[in-house]
Amino acid sequence: MKNKKEKTFFYLFVIILIGLFCFGSIFPQKIGQIVKKEERNLTFPPIKNLEFPKIPLIDWEEKILQTTENGFTIKEISGLTYIDNYLITNKTYSLPSSYEPQNTFMVINGKNDCTQCMNIIVYRAFEKMKKAAQREGISLFIASGYRSYRKQQQLYQNYVNRDGKKSADRYSARPWNSEHQTSLAFDLNQVSSEFEYTKAGKWLNQNAYKFWFILRYPKGKEDITGYMYESWHFRYVWADLSYKLFNNGNWIALEEYFGITSKYEK
Repeated sequence: MKNKKEKTFFYLFVIILIGLFCFGSIFPQKIGQIVKKEERNLTFPPIKNLEFPKIPLIDWEEKILQTTENGFTIKEISGLTYIDNYLITNKTYSLPSSYEPQNTFMVINGKNDCTQCMNIIVYRAFEKMKKAAQREGISLFIASGYRSYRKQQQLYQNYVNRDGKKSADRYSARPWNSEHQTSLAFDLNQVSSEFEYTKAGKWLNQNAYKFWFILRYPKGKEDITGYMYESWHFRYVWADLSYKLFNNGNWIALEEYFGITSKYEK
């Protein structure tokens, strides 16, 4: 009996060893692949690896218009103006009224405007900036993000009715010239001249460039940008450009850097 028991335990031990060997050689790699796949699906890439919003390829038609006084090439692609792959919208360069942004964080349904609707890359960058500000006790939120042509038309006309066209043109874009329609720009916290003196306003002026945002309408640059100083309006660009325009907090205007104008024809 003793010998039979020993033989039985021996055979069971051998079977268990063979089973463990087979299981270990087959499944770990597959389990590892599943985990890695889940990690890829759940993890956003770090900001340094985010791509610049690409030029849409729909109805692609490229036309070189001219070279700026600073040597940059101005291109028109599918009715939009680009300089050095940056979409340009100001008083000189307009958007088609039918233009709608691509790859947005939230769906734009065509009937209602969504203050949080932003290009997904821009929104992720904003979220990182928001978290960095929170660590210093500062709250950031988007007061006004994407605006459709129709929404901007309503706002602009209200300002004209209230203050007159000349005054409205200093602080509000005409509906086909608004950066808000691109979904690459937004107003943060409070649209007020007092914002620059707040903790959030001061922090943004010194830190927004680290997250690839630029102060779009800097102080003392109204003759260049066409708009009064707006301490709350920021535009997403690429890291290299945001660092160049930061200029130790004395921001260089986008028009100034590229060597372009921002003036209505009439």
